[in-house]
Amino acid sequence: MDDAKKVAFNLSQLMMMELHRLLQRTHNHYLNCEWTKCFHTLRCIKFNVIQNLTEDERKQLKEIELKTNLRAHSREGLEELRISTERYHEMIMDILEAHGYLVKEREDHKRMF
Repeated sequence: MDDAKKVAFNLSQLMMMELHRLLQRTHNHYLNCEWTKCFHTLRCIKFNVIQNLTEDERKQLKEIELKTNLRAHSREGLEELRISTERYHEMIMDILEAHGYLVKEREDHKRMF
Protein backbone atom coordinates (compact mmCIF):
# COMPACT_ATOMS: atom_id res chain seq x y z
CA MET A 1 0.00 0.00 0.00
CA ASP A 2 1.46 3.34 -0.97
CA ASP A 3 1.89 6.17 1.54
CA ALA A 4 -1.07 8.22 0.26
CA LYS A 5 -3.47 5.30 0.78
CA LYS A 6 -2.05 4.63 4.26
CA VAL A 7 -2.53 8.27 5.25
CA ALA A 8 -6.08 8.35 3.84
CA PHE A 9 -6.99 5.13 5.66
CA ASN A 10 -5.49 6.28 8.96
CA LEU A 11 -7.19 9.67 8.69
CA SER A 12 -10.59 8.15 7.93
CA GLN A 13 -10.16 5.69 10.81
CA LEU A 14 -9.37 8.54 13.20
CA MET A 15 -12.33 10.51 11.89
CA MET A 16 -14.69 7.59 12.49
CA MET A 17 -13.29 7.14 16.01
CA GLU A 18 -13.87 10.85 16.71
CA LEU A 19 -17.45 10.67 15.40
CA HIS A 20 -18.08 7.64 17.60
CA ARG A 21 -16.68 9.46 20.63
CA LEU A 22 -18.85 12.52 19.94
CA LEU A 23 -21.96 10.39 19.43
CA GLN A 24 -21.32 8.70 22.77
CA ARG A 25 -20.96 12.10 24.46
CA THR A 26 -24.17 13.28 22.80
CA HIS A 27 -26.08 10.29 24.11
CA ASN A 28 -24.68 10.75 27.61
CA HIS A 29 -25.65 14.44 27.64
CA TYR A 30 -29.10 13.54 26.35
CA LEU A 31 -29.61 10.90 29.04
CA ASN A 32 -28.54 13.43 31.68
CA CYS A 33 -30.95 16.06 30.24
CA GLU A 34 -28.02 18.37 29.52
CA TRP A 35 -29.63 19.90 26.46
CA THR A 36 -27.11 22.69 25.86
CA LYS A 37 -24.12 20.31 26.04
CA CYS A 38 -25.96 17.82 23.86
CA PHE A 39 -26.69 20.48 21.24
CA HIS A 40 -23.11 21.77 21.19
CA THR A 41 -21.75 18.23 20.84
CA LEU A 42 -24.09 17.64 17.89
CA ARG A 43 -22.72 20.83 16.32
CA CYS A 44 -19.20 19.40 16.75
CA ILE A 45 -20.34 16.34 14.82
CA LYS A 46 -21.65 18.62 12.07
CA PHE A 47 -18.34 20.44 11.84
CA ASN A 48 -16.46 17.12 11.57
CA VAL A 49 -18.42 16.15 8.44
CA ILE A 50 -19.26 19.59 7.05
CA GLN A 51 -17.11 19.09 3.95
CA ASN A 52 -19.53 16.39 2.77
CA LEU A 53 -22.77 18.25 3.46
CA THR A 54 -24.82 19.67 0.62
CA GLU A 55 -25.84 23.32 0.64
CA ASP A 56 -29.41 22.27 1.48
CA GLU A 57 -28.27 20.15 4.45
CA ARG A 58 -26.13 23.01 5.74
CA LYS A 59 -29.04 25.42 5.38
CA GLN A 60 -31.46 23.13 7.25
CA LEU A 61 -29.03 22.64 10.13
CA LYS A 62 -28.24 26.35 10.28
CA GLU A 63 -31.96 27.19 10.50
CA ILE A 64 -32.33 24.99 13.57
CA GLU A 65 -29.18 26.47 15.09
CA LEU A 66 -30.48 30.01 14.64
CA LYS A 67 -33.90 29.17 16.10
CA THR A 68 -32.44 27.38 19.11
CA ASN A 69 -32.25 29.46 22.25
CA LEU A 70 -29.23 28.11 24.13
CA ARG A 71 -29.83 30.50 27.02
CA ALA A 72 -32.93 28.70 28.31
CA HIS A 73 -33.61 29.92 31.84
CA SER A 74 -37.27 28.96 32.16
CA ARG A 75 -38.94 25.58 32.13
CA GLU A 76 -40.62 26.45 28.83
CA GLY A 77 -37.26 27.45 27.40
CA LEU A 78 -35.73 24.13 28.44
CA GLU A 79 -38.57 22.25 26.77
CA GLU A 80 -38.04 24.21 23.55
CA LEU A 81 -34.31 23.50 23.75
CA ARG A 82 -35.03 19.78 24.23
CA ILE A 83 -37.32 19.72 21.20
CA SER A 84 -34.80 21.60 19.04
CA THR A 85 -32.00 19.32 20.21
CA GLU A 86 -33.99 16.21 19.33
CA ARG A 87 -34.88 17.58 15.89
CA TYR A 88 -31.24 18.54 15.28
CA HIS A 89 -30.10 15.11 16.46
CA GLU A 90 -32.48 13.38 14.05
CA MET A 91 -31.20 15.47 11.16
CA ILE A 92 -27.56 14.82 12.04
CA MET A 93 -28.16 11.06 12.23
CA ASP A 94 -30.02 11.08 8.89
CA ILE A 95 -27.17 13.03 7.30
CA LEU A 96 -24.53 10.68 8.74
CA GLU A 97 -26.44 7.71 7.35
CA ALA A 98 -26.98 9.33 3.95
CA HIS A 99 -23.27 10.06 3.61
CA GLY A 100 -22.15 6.59 4.71
CA TYR A 101 -20.72 7.47 8.13
CA LEU A 102 -22.85 4.91 9.96
CA VAL A 103 -22.29 1.16 9.87
CA LYS A 104 -24.50 -0.57 7.32
CA GLU A 105 -26.74 -3.44 8.32
CA ARG A 106 -25.59 -6.92 7.41
CA GLU A 107 -27.23 -8.39 4.32
CA ASP A 108 -27.57 -11.88 5.81
CA HIS A 109 -29.35 -11.71 9.17
CA LYS A 110 -28.87 -15.42 9.87
CA ARG A 111 -25.09 -15.42 10.13
CA MET A 112 -23.07 -13.76 12.83
CA PHE A 113 -20.23 -12.64 10.52
